[in-house]
Amino acid sequence: MRFMRSFSIRTPVHYVVLPLAVLTVLLLLAWYFIQPLAFPSLAQQEVEQVNVVADHYLGPAPFDPENFSGLPQFETRGYTFSPDSPEIQTVERVLDFRSYHRSWGTITDTRSYRGVGDWDVYLTGLDAQGRQVWSVHFTGGETVFVNDRAYQVGWWGGGAGEALTEELAEALHLT
Repeated sequence: MRFMRSFSIRTPVHYVVLPLAVLTVLLLLAWYFIQPLAFPSLAQQEVEQVNVVADHYLGPAPFDPENFSGLPQFETRGYTFSPDSPEIQTVERVLDFRSYHRSWGTITDTRSYRGVGDWDVYLTGLDAQGRQVWSVHFTGGETVFVNDRAYQVGWWGGGAGEALTEELAEALHLT
């Protein structure tokens, strides 16, 4: 008789259903963040040209207190390629086996990024009317912007983003 009083219909809910619901939510969140995403194809049918803007970090400028010129110096280069050019095909091969994944910046729509390498490479695909079809911005750090949305390359600052950006700079004959 005493056993019957201690058991209620709430017992399975508290000890079975709620933990399973929490575990399901955690697994879905883990899948959302861990799932690898492929870079967009650079030579899509509607793309007529690919614009490349690359910034090369040269180091800090000599400090001049009168002109406030202790800011970092960059060398900016701009190029335009056709989607079937050897450079873009090489970039496609570099990106074929690479992936990125969602991060908190993807959800919060951040514009800031962590980590900066020697190169900052911005690729934009344009159609015949000059409208943007896609854009990919490799920051040289952990963050990559795909269509102006922040994602992450690599895990926990392992240097994968910097290595990828360096490899892209070499593929585009920027180094």
